Amino acid sequence: MKKIFFFLTIGILNHATAQTQPEKTVKSTVQKATIFQQGALLTSNESIAVNAGMTNIVFENVSAQLQANSLQAAGKNDLIIMDVQYRLKYAEVVKTDVKPDDPRVIAWQGELQNIQDSLEELVFVRKNIQNRNATLQNERSIVTNNRMMRGDFQKDSLFLFTQSIDFLRKRLMNLDAENLKLEKETAQEARLRNKFNVRIMNLNTLIAGIGIPVNTNPTKPVSQVIVTVMAERAMMAEISLSYFVAGAGWTASYDLKASKETQTIDLKHRATVYQNTGLDWKDVLLTLSTGNPSQENVKPALSPQFVGYYVPTPGKDYAERNKMSMGYGVYGNQQVVQNSNLGMNGGEVTISMETPKTGIGKTNDGDGVEDFTKVSQNMMRIEYEIKLKYTIESDNKPHNVVIQSKTMPAQYSYSVVPKLDLDVFLMARVTDWEDMNLIAGTARVYFDNSYIGESYINPHNTNDTLQLNLGRDKSIVVTRNKVKDKCKDKSFSDNHLLTRVYEINVRNSKSIPIRMVVEDQMPVTKEAEIKIEYLEDSGAKFNPETGKLLWDFNLKAKDNKRLVFSFEVKSPKTKPLAGI
Repeated sequence: MKKIFFFLTIGILNHATAQTQPEKTVKSTVQKATIFQQGALLTSNESIAVNAGMTNIVFENVSAQLQANSLQAAGKNDLIIMDVQYRLKYAEVVKTDVKPDDPRVIAWQGELQNIQDSLEELVFVRKNIQNRNATLQNERSIVTNNRMMRGDFQKDSLFLFTQSIDFLRKRLMNLDAENLKLEKETAQEARLRNKFNVRIMNLNTLIAGIGIPVNTNPTKPVSQVIVTVMAERAMMAEISLSYFVAGAGWTASYDLKASKETQTIDLKHRATVYQNTGLDWKDVLLTLSTGNPSQENVKPALSPQFVGYYVPTPGKDYAERNKMSMGYGVYGNQQVVQNSNLGMNGGEVTISMETPKTGIGKTNDGDGVEDFTKVSQNMMRIEYEIKLKYTIESDNKPHNVVIQSKTMPAQYSYSVVPKLDLDVFLMARVTDWEDMNLIAGTARVYFDNSYIGESYINPHNTNDTLQLNLGRDKSIVVTRNKVKDKCKDKSFSDNHLLTRVYEINVRNSKSIPIRMVVEDQMPVTKEAEIKIEYLEDSGAKFNPETGKLLWDFNLKAKDNKRLVFSFEVKSPKTKPLAGI
């Protein structure tokens, strides 16, 4: 077998040599589609009888969105690929004499100028889409690699925390939706650009006086790919043709079904696929790739970073920032992000529930489909090769494809952060998931066949444990109170002494024993003049760098447990404390 690959720029086949070769036409069909997160590589395999010598094989029924510089062709059985070209074929025309001052010519020239102006605007549209996509990817990287999501936030002030928590809450769950919107805009821009180019060719033809097409719409020529082959003998030529189109893509989604009875989590990995390439894919083999050929592949370059002085603007906003700044403060809220179920917690991903979203498309369980999926990973991407054939119409609607599923053991516990929320959450910890090669995506969560809500999974931020929030349980009652008769504020000499005592009570109203995890915190400081003494923690696991308290214990049915922690803060009397 001999293969020659040619990569060509967009053009119309006008070579005189090509016109002298015999032509044979074949109506191609898509047999395989490698779908990237934005765009797809379509492959057709066709057989056609050719004589010895040179032959032009004309592939029709190709997508008008194809990017000609991505064209590839390969031949079998001693067939040599000599050339690959893309062209637009117009219907037969009737000759007409058109004079330069003809009103029709003037109108055509005006339309031609308008279209050319529109094409120039599309350049800026595409650049805007690329810039927004780059910004979106940077934003996702910032969110998923934020210090707070890694648990390294002890250096952040409360002001920075409140801004970051708001950002995480607003942005993390809708990044996929924004990315899908950009993919649709890219496809629309490509279709409009193609339409404009076709119309320009038609107008130039009309202005040149060649003639007006007969029995055809001049704005819809037929897209063709011409493959010139050389055969040493008459044979059945087997040719594989592939090309890239922008109007397709996919996003990952998951179904997580937890069962307390079986102590397992069923994770089903799905793909939401769309395509508007102008061709219906019928009985096509799919490969889903995490790559994105549409993304710019140019390594960024660093510019000098200049440091200057910051001059604050007086006002309410500045006063609030100054109030929460690093000066003379005790920062008792620096653990909040760890307790808020929005990010990394000791190497664990915590997934918070959100309101279910609609419009995802009709899905099915697809039991057994995952047995036909082959997962491979190289240095740049993950690919899911699906051995079953799918039919996906060119309707730009979401279509569900099941990739794989796995049943994994889970450990269940109840968790509460009473300083922030007195409700207790049922949590599931999953450890045996790394070999599934998951990617970031939304997840629908079920517990004992009841829908809990929608979450987000980002495996790139996890170590070895995936922690899932399965909802609130009202049968466990928790209270947290300040023990007022033991709390004191004293001033003496040049110092101020503050004492705080807190009491947490946990009552298990269930008829079964439970494992309970309680999180709270004591303040920490970075100021040398502030001294903190930690008095009591009721046996908690205490981190003096972050101030985090963690109790992990078993609680019998109908039983309760009392937890007490206390601390003293000594500071200069003339400098008010913040964060207590």
